Amino acid sequence: MKLMNSLVGPSHKARSTAIAVGAAILLVATVAMPASANRDGFLTSNEPYITIADGLPSGASATAIISVGDEIGDFMFEGIPDGVGIRPGPDKHSMDVYVAHEQTLVPFRNERDFQSASVSKLTMSTKAGPGQGSISAASVAIGPEEGFQRFCSASMAGPDEGLDGYVFFTGEESSEFFEGEQLGFAVVLDTDSGEFTAVPGMGRLNHENTVVIPGGWDELAMLTTDDTFSAATSQLYMYTAADQDAIFADEGELWALRITGVDGVTLADPTDAFNGANDYLDLDVGESFQGEFIPVPQNVARGDQVALEDWSNDNNVMQFIRLEDVAADKNDPLTVYIADTGGSRVEPDPDTGRMGRPDDAIGLADNGRIFKMVMNGDDPRIVDSLTILADGDVDPASPVYVPMRAPDNIDTSKKSLMVQEDASEAKIWQLRIRQGDWRVVATVNDPGGESSGVVDASEWLGGGRWLVTVQAHSTFIDQELDDDDDGEVVTVKREDGQLLLMTIPGS
Repeated sequence: MKLMNSLVGPSHKARSTAIAVGAAILLVATVAMPASANRDGFLTSNEPYITIADGLPSGASATAIISVGDEIGDFMFEGIPDGVGIRPGPDKHSMDVYVAHEQTLVPFRNERDFQSASVSKLTMSTKAGPGQGSISAASVAIGPEEGFQRFCSASMAGPDEGLDGYVFFTGEESSEFFEGEQLGFAVVLDTDSGEFTAVPGMGRLNHENTVVIPGGWDELAMLTTDDTFSAATSQLYMYTAADQDAIFADEGELWALRITGVDGVTLADPTDAFNGANDYLDLDVGESFQGEFIPVPQNVARGDQVALEDWSNDNNVMQFIRLEDVAADKNDPLTVYIADTGGSRVEPDPDTGRMGRPDDAIGLADNGRIFKMVMNGDDPRIVDSLTILADGDVDPASPVYVPMRAPDNIDTSKKSLMVQEDASEAKIWQLRIRQGDWRVVATVNDPGGESSGVVDASEWLGGGRWLVTVQAHSTFIDQELDDDDDGEVVTVKREDGQLLLMTIPGS
């Protein structure tokens, strides 16, 4: 059929103007399934890009849904699929799945993508049986012509989180410059209207993910993480807003986490960089930090990334290494899990009281951690405790040792915490929350690939079902050589990847 695709939105050059006058509007028509599709809808012909681990309960499986390069009518599933969000579909037997694509025109290691970042919308069947997860319609929700770069993780929030409708949160994981403008915007998409906009007040940083925490407060509270390209300079931020309209109008406030106490003992001076409680390496197994989110000045929040980084150091903001994803516990939303992928050669800097990354440092946090944070029920700006849930670098005899490497994307169900590695031969780990034990449930087939997005789909597809994306970094389905503006030869590529349904019974 003919694709009716009317795009009205800001180019990257015009984004600041569009942000000033309000949110941009995107109108897209759905692409119907071609007649050649089977009666259950589209499923890719490729094999799953993950292998389910041995020893799991009967019924554990992986079903490949759509692979990069697959076409549905005039729609093509683009490269580097990352964050995923789910909302109700057009009828009771469907769901709409939104997928962020981490593409960029900015060269990186002499490679760049054919296009800028985008968001795909897929309408999928929820009916049990062989056609479950098959695609009946597909469209582009945010197109590459908008000029956004490196959309990373993502989340969907709706009425259960205090919003009026369903909003897809994603952001640019970049500190680079494109067409003269520094990147690092958080982006929100109203999936009911198609309206989307960048939210500068949510901070100019390497946005990994933004997640609305359903804590029952009088205001909306969103945690947003800084997956910095410069390890040991990562912070945890919170954006508060009165309601959904205030998010889109950027009328909220940005806050940054600072430590105020250890094991219930208040620090004499939380602003002192030498107080022994301001960074990843200061928190030991069995200890608990207390903290508060302090206000970030509006001009700093909306300024460039250097200003925000300098402000965080001047105010002794809690220094992580490379923060990744966030997920609230579905049994207790005040409990939040946070992944930090760690980093090599990180150690304390005796001159500044902060962490540094000198070339001659030894590895103290090579493999990363999962933190557990408990927020205060009366005030989202108060952190009752921050502890280590899992650590890949401590003594193997430690109760929190888990031999994972570079934990990245995470999500929870009522029974499990799923953690994906950003490492070669990347694994997907499951924490069985009630039992307290960890196990590997799947491994990425691509040697250099990673499973980069995960979301609990049990509400839509039944218990134990998860939607997972894979970025197959070792495989390009399309590529060509080109000269960039500096005369350097770069590989222009469309990197392979896939969206899958992963079933782990009992999870």
